[in-house]
Amino acid sequence: MISVSFEKLSAQPQRLSDSAVSLKRRMTLLQRRGDALAVFDYVKIASIAFWDAYLKNDRTAKAYLKSNSLVSYSNNLLSIDRK
Repeated sequence: MISVSFEKLSAQPQRLSDSAVSLKRRMTLLQRRGDALAVFDYVKIASIAFWDAYLKNDRTAKAYLKSNSLVSYSNNLLSIDRK
């Protein structure tokens, strides 16, 4: 299972002045869209590695799934639980 730390992805500043609220909202929306795209990419990478490992019996893909490469690639925003 892949878990994403949304606290790390969406760290918010303490308080902004009223004039910056609109800009903050726009930036937050853009950040969330960027975060969603990043999560999609992480899931895509893990999915392709899984399919290669078990449909193609690819040893390199199996090793990748057992490694922490994806966690490192995400700058430790992900955690992967393995059975």
